[in-house]
Amino acid sequence: MQEYHVDPFPEVVEEPTQLVTAVFSHPLHGRLVERLILWVRPHLDMEGERYKLTWWGNGVAYYEPVSR
Repeated sequence: MQEYHVDPFPEVVEEPTQLVTAVFSHPLHGRLVERLILWVRPHLDMEGERYKLTWWGNGVAYYEPVSR
């Protein structure tokens, strides 16, 4: 390997320590749905709809729709 070469595929891959469940209302029928996410973000785009984070704790993140 060259001195300045960076391997794009390192052998060690760190897995997330805990998966987070995102809870949000479905854009068509309005019922609450759950999806696993790796990271909690302030905004989330799912199924063509944008959501904002309202609360997060104990591995569950609650999102509400954002009006565009």
